[in-house]
Amino acid sequence: MAQPATYGVPLSIGEGRCGVVVGGYKWVHPNGRDAAAANDSLSFFNYTSLNLSRNTLRDAYIPRLRVGNTSFSYSGNTIRDRFTIWRASVSFNPRDGKIYYLFTDYDNAISPTLKTYIWRWNPDTTFSTGTYNNPPLASLVDTLMSFNFDIGGITFDNNGLAWQLEFTGSAPNFTSYLRRLDFVNRTIDLPNQIDIINGPGGRGKLYNVNSGDITLLPNGQMYYLFNNKLYTPDYGSYQNIAGNHINSTCLDTITGGGTIVGLAFGDGNLIGAYSPGCVYKKVDPIPNPSIGVSPITYTYALNKGVASNDLAQISSGVGAAKKLVSITPTGTAKQYDVVYDVLVKNYGTVPINNLQVTDNLANINGLANLSNVSTTLMTIPPPPGIALNTAFNGSSDINLLQSSGQRLANYPVDSASFVIRINCTISNVDEGVVYYNRAIATANGFKNVALRDSSTNGDVPDLNQNDKPDDIGESIPTPFLIALKPIPGACGTLTATLYSENFGVGAIGGTGLLATLPTTPNKPTSTYTGTVTQPLTNNQFAITTNAQNGNTTNWRSLTDRTTANGRFMVFNADNPPRILFRDTLPTSCPGRQYSFSFWATFPFNPLYQSTCDALGGFTYPKLKVQFRDVVTGLTAVGDSTPTISSNGWTQIGYRWTMPQGYSNLVLEILNDAPGGCGNDIAIDDIVYGSCDALPVVNTSSLTGCLGDSIRFVGSLSDSTVLPGPKDHQWQIAPALAGPWVDIPGATLPYLVINPIAPADTGKFYRLIVAAHGSIAIPICRSTSPGVKLNGQTPSAAPTSAGKNKNNICPGIVVKIYRTGGILGNGASWKWYTGSPGGTLVGTGDTLAVTPAVTTTYYIRAEGLCNTTAAQAVTVFISCDIDKDDDGIPDYIESNIAAAVANGYNTSYPGYKDINNDFINDDFQADGDSDNDGIANYLDPTFSGRIDLSGPLGVPDGIDDRFDFDLDGKINMLDLDSDNDGIADVAEAYGVDADGDGKIDNFSDTDGDGLSQNVDANNTGANNSSVGLGLINFDNDPNPNFLDLDSDNDGIPDVVEVGGPDANNNGKIDGFVDANGDGLHDGYFNATALLKTGADTTSDGRADSYPNKNFDTDLRPNVYDRDSDADGIADVKESGLPDADLNGIIDGAFGANGWAIIVSSMPSLVLRNTDTDINLDYLDIDSDNDGITDNIEDKPQAVTFYQH
Repeated sequence: MAQPATYGVPLSIGEGRCGVVVGGYKWVHPNGRDAAAANDSLSFFNYTSLNLSRNTLRDAYIPRLRVGNTSFSYSGNTIRDRFTIWRASVSFNPRDGKIYYLFTDYDNAISPTLKTYIWRWNPDTTFSTGTYNNPPLASLVDTLMSFNFDIGGITFDNNGLAWQLEFTGSAPNFTSYLRRLDFVNRTIDLPNQIDIINGPGGRGKLYNVNSGDITLLPNGQMYYLFNNKLYTPDYGSYQNIAGNHINSTCLDTITGGGTIVGLAFGDGNLIGAYSPGCVYKKVDPIPNPSIGVSPITYTYALNKGVASNDLAQISSGVGAAKKLVSITPTGTAKQYDVVYDVLVKNYGTVPINNLQVTDNLANINGLANLSNVSTTLMTIPPPPGIALNTAFNGSSDINLLQSSGQRLANYPVDSASFVIRINCTISNVDEGVVYYNRAIATANGFKNVALRDSSTNGDVPDLNQNDKPDDIGESIPTPFLIALKPIPGACGTLTATLYSENFGVGAIGGTGLLATLPTTPNKPTSTYTGTVTQPLTNNQFAITTNAQNGNTTNWRSLTDRTTANGRFMVFNADNPPRILFRDTLPTSCPGRQYSFSFWATFPFNPLYQSTCDALGGFTYPKLKVQFRDVVTGLTAVGDSTPTISSNGWTQIGYRWTMPQGYSNLVLEILNDAPGGCGNDIAIDDIVYGSCDALPVVNTSSLTGCLGDSIRFVGSLSDSTVLPGPKDHQWQIAPALAGPWVDIPGATLPYLVINPIAPADTGKFYRLIVAAHGSIAIPICRSTSPGVKLNGQTPSAAPTSAGKNKNNICPGIVVKIYRTGGILGNGASWKWYTGSPGGTLVGTGDTLAVTPAVTTTYYIRAEGLCNTTAAQAVTVFISCDIDKDDDGIPDYIESNIAAAVANGYNTSYPGYKDINNDFINDDFQADGDSDNDGIANYLDPTFSGRIDLSGPLGVPDGIDDRFDFDLDGKINMLDLDSDNDGIADVAEAYGVDADGDGKIDNFSDTDGDGLSQNVDANNTGANNSSVGLGLINFDNDPNPNFLDLDSDNDGIPDVVEVGGPDANNNGKIDGFVDANGDGLHDGYFNATALLKTGADTTSDGRADSYPNKNFDTDLRPNVYDRDSDADGIADVKESGLPDADLNGIIDGAFGANGWAIIVSSMPSLVLRNTDTDINLDYLDIDSDNDGITDNIEDKPQAVTFYQH
């Protein structure tokens, strides 16, 4: 038989006669009940999976014990030869390696008070077999200590602390307690009450506590068994505090063979000793009531059997694990630096000696490919007694430790294991080949028993946590593989699903389980054994519609994740890396990315979790996924899944680029988790397929303008699908559904069509992409969606741009328009200012604009194909409603009666505004009412035209109504419209302090030509009102600026302002007008005949008249009928007739506003009585007699009409 990794030696106190008396009693204690018979002894067992027999390494013996005292006699039998199998217990302490025997004197036979006596000795102690009547002192072992306390069965943990159970109450509700004892410090700690929690064995009520036992595994898991119920307590929660509670889980009820009185551990299993008789059973330390305990009954021959009253054990064990830490390329082809960690651990309760660890690294890839070997002890500080072999080279010297004296203790726990790191270089490594290697640990345990363990892959030697590291599946060599490691996560989109398995659908009769895999359309296999019986045992599988069908106790109710009555596969896995699922896949394409996914779950229920938590926690499932070549068996792709901890469905997926040389693969899903409590799994919905690179065709537009070019560019939405060199092929089709044909020569990532012809439009284009060399294989392709090329017509530029109005005033609406040109597809006419493409102001064939300043507008066509050249049109702002700047708007100076009230009235009959100044053209001399291009004042067809005279006394072609003084300059352009020497602005009472004939303080912020100080509208020409207006002092038909005698006193205005008029025509003599402004050049600015005062109120009107104002009142002489303010009217003082004494000359007046009686005189001689420089109307003492005229002239009934 091969050397085991562990060797358990159960030991027992009991009768070696199996109910048959052999020989007489040796002695009887005074209590009359306890007796030491010839067959009562301490026995050692050899425990194997097939037999239980007396151990040949250590014979049974009867311990010789005493309680103090130095003399013995038969009558002193209360203190000597105290060994008995009754009221006693035995245990082994891993801290000091000694057997502890406890006896409780319930009858006070030794001491007046109740005491528990404790002895200890080495297991190899040889006791005397001499006389029992009066044995010598030296032949008996004295007590170690005693306690005035009832100490029942105990077990020791790895730190040498003892634990015992105590009970109170009565059946069926005994209350149990756990107490800790320290025999080193001789202390007994406080008991902690045990709370039984629900486990797989139920609540575990105790009806009998008279028989049972407690034990601890080397790994620290504690078990106790009373009333044949097996429990495991959470003794890690123990505290030496009154009232503290700990939990304990009832695992199972052990049946068969009577009552269990002893519990021990050996070689991975619990051993239960039954009473009565010599019955022993092996008990799984991780029981499952749904499976039932797996007992093996051992029946002894009468000469070998032992009827045990209590059990303990001595365990020897060594375990090894080897983990691949890293693989690093050296830079040399096919050469790698490889690092391993080898863990070695003492799995027993005694030290192990002659320890050696071997590792033949040459087995990895041959001696010739091994180099650069070194080792390091990673455990700091190293355990005492462990030293590395510095000569280790992994080939000729494979010993990792020195050749002698290597001893690994079991206590303290921190010194019970160590890790050796191995560094080496491996050459000529082929991809896909798995290179295995293992380490081997050997040692000697209790009684020099030989131990041996081959390492298992990873860093845990004992995968199923039963302290036996050489179970099946726990000697897996460590693999070293250069294979592609896939990327976690499946592809979101598949070009093609090449393989899928959902295990079918439909109810399953009977137990709800199938033992066979589907055979169509796939033919998967498994190295697990199919079953139709629940619960599934280790390494079994079934097909089901509900996981609970596979284990009604431990697994939850879980159905297919997608389909009612859908089926899936469930497993009870254990240590071995068996294949859960295996199948051959369809042909794949090297260089292309593939995706694999499946759904998995660990279908545990709360009861199962509670059980496993009590046993140290779940062993969660973990799987290995690998893809191997069908022919060579080489692994192309492989990885281990994350731990599967959810009991709901979870998707696990990978994606990778298929390596070159691999096209026909086998899929394998393997167990990659240890055994123990857990590692059950369900899988479903296996999918394998090619990832879609999602090619797309990118272009700036899906339209092409005839005659232009277009560029289609292909790209991959997911470039990882095809990471290497790629082949391309463009195709064309008349419809999206095809048929698609290759475009000859179009094998680049882009396609250029230049120029675009009508035949190219209305067609669909797409791109096919594949890994280099595989574009001819349909399953290796990724194809973009088709895109349609729509043909478009470009636009033609406009030939010109026009307007319906020109030279407008601000605010006038102008219609601008284009002529010529054609709009192409998706095009529109767009108008801009500033420049073509500048500021967009509108769209369309025409546009209504209201510019405030002269503005140029540009129009062009803009569409999908092109932007044309632009045409421009300028709308000029040329607005002047007071062209001579005298403050009197032109339409007022045209002197048409209706104009004052209706100049801006658009509702006035016949209203027209052809010259774009808001004023009715019929009221303007320079208007063109009939739009014939001839201004009204020159148009012979203008209504009411008069042309009787002109500057030369004959008709001059100018309507006389608009040229009052017949000087050839119409009034609106004439600063002195009546040629009386007085500027029109002054005659309208406007301010002209500088005598230039124009209104002072001129400003025009709204651009209409009328000074703002007389402008009723500050925002444009519309409704600017009458300006200074038609001022008419004498209220005759003629306003002042068209009246030669503005105050009707008979004295012409020219004379009253001191101007020359020798010919008495009321107009200034010697008229000269070189600048053409209508004002006598000799009477301008400083020489002006009437300059006003300033405008202090900013209303455009004079607020004083410091000149030609003899009496210095508010009126100059020309508008003053008593210019010298002597109370005598100017007409009378001038010697002119005024019979009615109204200050106005008597008689008729001419059309020029002057009395005919005066204007008909060949010359005008006004009266100057004293012949001084002042005419009488300007002389307050006309006769120079010293008496003012107002005194000399008696009061008259005179009525003055002053305005």
